Amino acid sequence: MFATLTPAPAAQGAPQPTPLIAADIVITEQEFQAAVSRRVNTAPAIESAAIDFVPGPDQGINVRMSASGGQAQITGDVFIAFTMTGGFVRIAVTRIEVASGGVPPEAYINAVAEDLYPLITDVFSTLIDNALGQDHDLEVLRFSNNAMEIKFLVPETNTQP
Repeated sequence: MFATLTPAPAAQGAPQPTPLIAADIVITEQEFQAAVSRRVNTAPAIESAAIDFVPGPDQGINVRMSASGGQAQITGDVFIAFTMTGGFVRIAVTRIEVASGGVPPEAYINAVAEDLYPLITDVFSTLIDNALGQDHDLEVLRFSNNAMEIKFLVPETNTQP
């Protein structure tokens, strides 16, 4: 959905700024999971990654990840928080818990840092860029149980065919 926010100036000869459009997009948990599943084979340490959107003040994505833990595959939960700060979204791994309840092995932590985190941030960025192009300004990000609702400001030229 698009809505014009800044009308084009009527004065002739004056520099005309590009009108801004408010754009709302929704990324469903199913869409995000499909994109992650397509890319998980490019992350050699990750066997599988199941996505679960988490709403609320500590919103983000919980990922049930099976990955190399050194000698064996380890399954655990990795929480990736999405926090809006001053018009930017801060994406950070805030929790890693392994199914055994112990301390995650270094190899598992490395799989999170070197494979999972870049994969999640790239999927997020790619889904947005595919919907709006690369020139956009994130205004609002909100998670529900099954969707990510995002509001952007984009130059009107991004919406032209």
